[in-house]
Amino acid sequence: MKDGLYPPSVQPGVPRLSSLPTGWQSVTFADVFEEAVRPVELAPNTTYQLVNAKRSRGGVVARETKRGADIKTTTQFRTCAGDFLISRRQIVHGACGIVPARLDGAIVSNEYSTLTVRAGFDPTFLAYFSNTVYFQQTCFHSSIGVHVEKMVFRLDSWLRWPVQMPPLSEQRRVVEVLTAWDTALKHVQGLIEAQQKLKRGLNQSVLTAARRFPNFHGDLTDHQLFGHRVPGGWRKMRVSDIAEVNVAALPESTDPQYEFWYLDVSAIKAGCIEMPEVKTRFLDAPSRARRMVKHGDVLFSTVRPYLEGFARVDFNRSDVVCSTGYAVLTPKDEGVGRLLYHTLYAPYFKRQYMEGLAGSNFPAVSASELAELVIFVPEDPKELRAVVDMLDALEAEIQRLEKLNNLLEDQKRGLMQKLLTGKKRLRVDIQEVADV
Repeated sequence: MKDGLYPPSVQPGVPRLSSLPTGWQSVTFADVFEEAVRPVELAPNTTYQLVNAKRSRGGVVARETKRGADIKTTTQFRTCAGDFLISRRQIVHGACGIVPARLDGAIVSNEYSTLTVRAGFDPTFLAYFSNTVYFQQTCFHSSIGVHVEKMVFRLDSWLRWPVQMPPLSEQRRVVEVLTAWDTALKHVQGLIEAQQKLKRGLNQSVLTAARRFPNFHGDLTDHQLFGHRVPGGWRKMRVSDIAEVNVAALPESTDPQYEFWYLDVSAIKAGCIEMPEVKTRFLDAPSRARRMVKHGDVLFSTVRPYLEGFARVDFNRSDVVCSTGYAVLTPKDEGVGRLLYHTLYAPYFKRQYMEGLAGSNFPAVSASELAELVIFVPEDPKELRAVVDMLDALEAEIQRLEKLNNLLEDQKRGLMQKLLTGKKRLRVDIQEVADV
């Protein structure tokens, strides 16, 4: 199979083991796991918990509960806490994991291989071990099929693969270290969720002046937009009143070697974007790439905008081109431009562009319709600055936490590959993990 046809969860190549680390043992997967077959005779009026092994080693999670009479696949098997489940049709995508205690007794169909962990091996260690390149490749090479989505796992073939395992005491120390990383990641992810929730609330209240800073007051006016009354000191404006839409086209060039940086639709994420990574020649540019972007521009995803693919350009370059899947909004004033960016996430603004969507598979809003949408703008420059400063600070904190989360995930991935293959060893004292 060509490299490009491999699923993202698999690094192409034949599974190969390095030299055996000192103190480790060379065994086969059959020495580590044993197949467990616990048939369940479904009772029509009994309720059963079904589970699912998520792709990319996302673990075993609850699916739904059903009465026996409503389960179409009558061949079912009981699982126990600590079992290792492998989805026979999805393992090439990393669908496997340990059954948690809360799902003890759940059932699975014969589309799963249910394995118990033999004595001398730690189930949590093996769950982490499933992230190694070697484990992924052995699963792939033990599956048959002409298409990656139709490949079927052969357990008997996989159990014969050799594998290198550390002593149980070292397995448990590795689990302690990686669990600490997971705890840190969950903490950071919780902070991100909390900040994002706060941001959504403020987008709803502050950007409609439902909540105002103490020094700014005003009576409600009769102007309304989707049920929101505009307070005194604010006004309704169209997007075209505060920003030019798609005014910078790609400059014509007679030099085929002319190069520029290309911002593809799929490469842009929400928030402030940094420099793009794809540089191309003029002649190699995608046919629809015809808009220049510059510092201060706001990018609005006109295709499926409800996915909130919005961004503002923070880099200073004159040779960056944006895909036309985005409308380029060039603010006429920096302060109002900052407000415009945050307003793209406001519920009242979303309700406007959702009404103008056209198309079925890839619904989109036109640039001309976008230009006519209405936003609320404070008339007092001081209030405008107070609003955008607060929202900018909140977004900066979210991005800081997201970068920290990405850093921790990268560190964990690297640490796993080293600890789980013996390339890095832990000291006897678990407190010395800083030297790993």
